[in-house]
Amino acid sequence: MSIRTWRLADRVQTVLGCLLILCVVLNFANVIARYVFSTALFGIEEVQVYLIVAIAFIGAVVVSWRREHLRMDALVDRFGPRTRRHLAGLEAVLVVVLAGFVCVQSARYTWQMLQIGRKSDLMEIPMWLPHGSVTVGLFLIAAIAVRRLLGSRSRRERTGISHAGVGEVQP
Repeated sequence: MSIRTWRLADRVQTVLGCLLILCVVLNFANVIARYVFSTALFGIEEVQVYLIVAIAFIGAVVVSWRREHLRMDALVDRFGPRTRRHLAGLEAVLVVVLAGFVCVQSARYTWQMLQIGRKSDLMEIPMWLPHGSVTVGLFLIAAIAVRRLLGSRSRRERTGISHAGVGEVQP
């Protein structure tokens, strides 16, 4: 990953961290309001849930880009380099297919929320926003996997290697 994209990922991660801190502050403010002033800050939980969803899906993009996702690779590590590359290619194809499929379903639902003008119950947040963060996250994860697949293919064509996989290719 280039320095520029690493810095962009750092900035996104910092923004997401600030949003998480905001969620904690909102929760603390709601606790104080409830137990000290015997009132509730209506809608705070709603905002927190939508922020956490956005943090999770946009954060997953950064994790995917940096290849820092959790993996169960104890078995894969026992194979040779060629088999590992092929398995990495299969993994990338599966990510494209699965994330792409769920992205399409999420986009359809997000579009429905936008079309009907659905808003959240308390804060009247347009519901396409939290649902859209899921769609954007899944789309970007699938795009990263496609880029890795295409990058691996073009690298193989340039070097004349026909059996290389995507496991070692950097974005």
